[in-house]
Amino acid sequence: KVLTRANSLPVGGRSIQLLTDSGMMLLNCTSK
Repeated sequence: KVLTRANSLPVGGRSIQLLTDSGMMLLNCTSK
């Protein structure tokens, strides 16, 4: 779902989405 959603966005939006997803993953790892 994440890849499909990101690919449907413009390049700029895709980069922001990837950064957001990466940030959320890091937060999830650090919060455990």
